[in-house]
Amino acid sequence: MENDIELEFVTDYHCIVNTNNIRSGNIGAILLHNFACIIDTTTYLITAKKFREKIEKKFKLPIKFLIYTHYHGDHIFGASAFRDLAIISSKQTLRNLTSVETLKSIEEWKNNLIKEDSFAKGIEIVLPSICFLDKLLIKDEGLEIEINHCGGHTSGSTYVYFPKEKVIYTGDLIFEDIYPYAGDPTCNPDVWITQLEKIQNMDIEKIVPGHGPILEKRELNKHIIFFKSLRALVREAIRKNLPIDTMIPPDFFEFEADIWKPIAVEYWYNFYRRQK
Repeated sequence: MENDIELEFVTDYHCIVNTNNIRSGNIGAILLHNFACIIDTTTYLITAKKFREKIEKKFKLPIKFLIYTHYHGDHIFGASAFRDLAIISSKQTLRNLTSVETLKSIEEWKNNLIKEDSFAKGIEIVLPSICFLDKLLIKDEGLEIEINHCGGHTSGSTYVYFPKEKVIYTGDLIFEDIYPYAGDPTCNPDVWITQLEKIQNMDIEKIVPGHGPILEKRELNKHIIFFKSLRALVREAIRKNLPIDTMIPPDFFEFEADIWKPIAVEYWYNFYRRQK
């Protein structure tokens, strides 16, 4: 059920996630020796609170940091559950959250959700307090978390890597069991594909996507193939001067495909047409 919270172990101990809120994004945690870090919040304050309570109760560790993988509301609207923490994001994510254009869009999303969704009580935008340009390390007695700004899905997108257990939290660079949302105004398809290829070459075993269940490393290739297929499709349509409504996008996952398929095709078509 949406907004239920279970702690799923990505590995034997350090890496935790909840993935059963597919519409509102995953929420994760990395447990270090002396404290824990949270990764994203889901859309809802209620799920963020439940996740925090379960982490604190089960592991008896204080939570020190909240990390935003990007600025979309389904990953940050529950942040008031962590208001007492230091909140980390890339500098570009802060720019996204404070620019006139994106702030208007995300405020409209938030206000509509509060009106329409009974679970949305208490959601709000909480700005990050620690911002980094390219890379930030969190260290604790020999354990290390790497937070890397990469762009792609949004201009501020980041991934969180825990080398000790070869786990990466990708945010919305990866959607599993759900058609990817690929129409953000700051999205760069070429950067997105390049970053997925870089991740494929990293020393990882488990991948925690922004939406959907945990993946094995070998499963990443299907995502790369999908995005390359979409890119080839729109480039060929532009080369042949075909109208956008004649294009049949490649299949991926069917959940919400009727909503996000045309958004992806339209944005990528316009992106590459501008480059022509």
